[in-house]
Amino acid sequence: MQSVKFLLGDIPDNKGRYISDYHKLTFKQMEELHDYIQWMFPINEPSNFNLNAPILTKEETKSKEAAEVILKNFDRFLAFLNSNPSIFEREYDHNHLRISRVIKCLRLFGLKKKLLLFVKFLDSKTINKNLDTVTQHWIEAITKDLWNEN
Repeated sequence: MQSVKFLLGDIPDNKGRYISDYHKLTFKQMEELHDYIQWMFPINEPSNFNLNAPILTKEETKSKEAAEVILKNFDRFLAFLNSNPSIFEREYDHNHLRISRVIKCLRLFGLKKKLLLFVKFLDSKTINKNLDTVTQHWIEAITKDLWNEN
């Protein structure tokens, strides 16, 4: 239950930061720090970039309180993306991986309406751009069986 406990502000991350500290990050800090996104948007697989990040369990995805925090985190992340349109101008940007994580997290928590809005947002940002590799990665994040239950 590490993911939910963190999201609800009951425990800090491995560096002593609480979710409330994450909500105070500036857009510059959000761009430069690489170990927060895995805590703000937990998923059910280990991170290749943050070995200390929690791994979300199926039981944790049932927490309505945690889902509310995910929605708050999502609004902050969307504002961050809107503040930096160059993210969608490059074939590769580390934020593309963050977007994939957010997509998976929204799906895992069953936040379908927010996911649909996010997909529409991404479509509006990438239309008529040569980002086929990136968008294919996002399509996989949207359609892949996340619990490997074929």
